[in-house]
Amino acid sequence: MTEEYPECEKTRKVQPQSQAIGEFLEWLGEEKKVRLCCMHQHTDACYEESDHKRLWPTCGWTEYAYTPIRLSIENLLAEFLEIDLVKVEKERRVMLEKLREVRDGNG
Repeated sequence: MTEEYPECEKTRKVQPQSQAIGEFLEWLGEEKKVRLCCMHQHTDACYEESDHKRLWPTCGWTEYAYTPIRLSIENLLAEFLEIDLVKVEKERRVMLEKLREVRDGNG
């Protein structure tokens, strides 16, 4: 399975660590009402342009204000554990297709 589905295998190996971290993050949010945030820093995308000049930020955030991190726990864990969720999904679809073929007698 390792060679055929490497990203799924990587996910399986880090599952205990991922589970523990995920449960901790959920506990922080639900029990302690802790929200993960970062400081907003304006980028070019924050500014409205007129005649190719920056005018004022239009993002709605104040520079260096704390803004919520808009990633799910699953996406944060995947990034931290270096798991490519798109690859995992593709490998799972291949596995399911092979199982269907075996079930239907085509494999």
